[in-house]
Formats: sequence, structure tokens, C-alpha cells
Amino acid sequence: RRHNQCCQDVLAFFALIITLAFTAAVILLAVFRNQLRGDITASFEINMQSYDNTEALVETAVAAYVDSTQQSQQCCGSSGYESWQTLSTSWAAAHPGELAPTSCCFRPEDAFCNKQQGQIYQRGCSSVIGDISSDVFTIIYVVGAVIALVSLIEMLTACY
Repeated sequence: RRHNQCCQDVLAFFALIITLAFTAAVILLAVFRNQLRGDITASFEINMQSYDNTEALVETAVAAYVDSTQQSQQCCGSSGYESWQTLSTSWAAAHPGELAPTSCCFRPEDAFCNKQQGQIYQRGCSSVIGDISSDVFTIIYVVGAVIALVSLIEMLTACY
């Protein structure tokens, strides 16, 4: 009987630690949610500025990331296609007459699609990424709360 009580106390202790850790993680995520969203936006803008980097390896990786994000999320630039002219001045200088890279086009295979405003995604990628991160944060909140609740129930049943 005494051995069982010791095991129950150890189980309750670890359940308490897990509950506190998940609760702290959910609270920290809630507190820093807007900062994380801002950091994601800033990161995308930095990648836009490096899109036409002179180092071929960096340019290829950054361009692939930005292009795939714009195509998969059906967005363009940080705050819209105009941000290619303001945030990425090196890109704008290297591509006169183009509004944005072809990855912003509804149909990138169409020639000159990036020279016509009506052929380009209007929504900026920062708002799309922000919406996705909000959805992910909500899932994390729910999962964290459920795990904390299950751990709390486990702790209470181990003690009684």
C-alpha cells in the first residue's frame, strides 16, 4: 500500500509539472502573439529585399521561398504587389515595367502577366501569413488547454 502511494505521489508531481508547463506555454503564446506575427511579417519583408541578392545560392533559396509562398497562398508582396516597388528596390530596378515577379500572377505561365494589375494577386502575403499564424495559434491554445486539463484530471485522480 505504501509503495502505491509513493507512485501516485510521483505521478501527481509530474502531472502538475506538465500542467504548469503547458499553462505557461499557452500564456506566453497569448502574450507574445502579436510580436510573433510581426516577426513573421518582418521576415517575409527581409526575404523580399534579398530576392535579387547577388549571391546566387542565397538568391535561389530566397526566391524559391518567396515564389512558393506567393503561389501557394495566392498573395503578392508583403502588403500587396506595390510592396515590390517600395520594399525591394533592387528588384524593381532590375525589372522595369514589371509590377511584381511572375509568382504573383494568377497564371504565371502567361507572358507579361506581371505587367498587368488585373493579372496579379492583390492581397499581401503578410496578411495571409498572419491569418494562418492566428489559426495555428488557436489550435495550439486548444491543444495546450486540453493537455493541461487532462494532466490536471490525472493529477487529481492520482491523489484521491
